[in-house]
Amino acid sequence: MSTVGLPPMSKRRVSTPEESGFWPCPGRQHDCWRAAVREFEFEFRLLRGIDDLTVVEELQQRVFGVSERDLMAATMLIGVEETGGDVIGVFDLKTVEPQLVGFVTSIGGFVNGEPRLCSDMMAVDPAYRHFGLGFAAKRLQAALAIERGFTSVTWTVDPLRAANARLNFAKLGAFSDRYERNRYGNGYGAGLYGGMPTDRLHIVWPVTADRVQRVLTGESLPSLVEADTEVPIPADIDHLLESDHGSALEWRQSVRDALEQYLAEGYVVAGFRSEGSVLLLTRNRDSLVAGASLDR
Repeated sequence: MSTVGLPPMSKRRVSTPEESGFWPCPGRQHDCWRAAVREFEFEFRLLRGIDDLTVVEELQQRVFGVSERDLMAATMLIGVEETGGDVIGVFDLKTVEPQLVGFVTSIGGFVNGEPRLCSDMMAVDPAYRHFGLGFAAKRLQAALAIERGFTSVTWTVDPLRAANARLNFAKLGAFSDRYERNRYGNGYGAGLYGGMPTDRLHIVWPVTADRVQRVLTGESLPSLVEADTEVPIPADIDHLLESDHGSALEWRQSVRDALEQYLAEGYVVAGFRSEGSVLLLTRNRDSLVAGASLDR
C-alpha cells in the first residue's frame, strides 16, 4: 500500500469525545454527548440502567430478527461498564420523546497483555440507516476507548454486506486478517440471513494509528488502499436473499474460498470500492497501523 500523497499527520490527536466533534449534553458532562449528523442533531448516551438496556433488546429484534436466545440481553449488557466498555445509545431528538434509533456495544479486556475493546454488536433502525449514525457512534466509541487507555477495537462483520464494508474499511480505516466460518450457526437471525452460514471477518480498528486519527479528527477519510488483489462481493445481499437464495449461497461459498486463501497467504482486507462492489486486499499491514500509540 502506498502512502505517497498523504498529508503529514497533524499534531492534533483525539483522546476525548470533544476532540472528535461531540459536545456534552446540557447538565450531563460525562455520559451524554450531542453531534450534528447530516445537519440533524442526535444525542449519544451511555446506557447503564436496566430499563434503557431493555429498549436495546427491542431494537436488536427489530433490526436483526434474532430470537430471545440469540440477542444480547439487558441483564448481560448491564455489566459491560465494569470492563471499561459501554453501550452507546443514539437518540433522535426530533420526536416528542427522544427515541432510541441505534446503539453500539463494547466489552473491555486484554489479549496477549494488550488492552482491547470488543465491539460485538451495532444496530441502526432501518429508517435511519442512511444518516451516517453508525459512523458517528463508532467515532464516539473510539474517543472513549482512547480516553480509557485502549489502543484497538475489534468486532466481526459479514463479508457479503457491502454497506458494512464501506463503513468499516472505506470510512473508519479498519482492516481484517482473519476469516471465521459460520460463527453463530445457521439459525442465527434467520429473518436477516435467511438461514445461511454466518461467516464473519474479524475486524481490527487501531484507533491510535495515524490513518484512523485522521478520521477521528475529521481531517480526512482513509486513503483508498493500493490493492494487491481484489475480491468481489454482492452489491445488495439482502435483495439476493429475497429473490435468489441459491445465488446468495453461491456468493457465500465463493467469497469464503477467496478470502480464506488470500488471508492465509498474508493479505489483509483493508479497503472497499463501491464501483464494482469489491473488497481491496493488501500485503502492507504495517502502513495500516503506523503511528499507533497513546502518546499525544
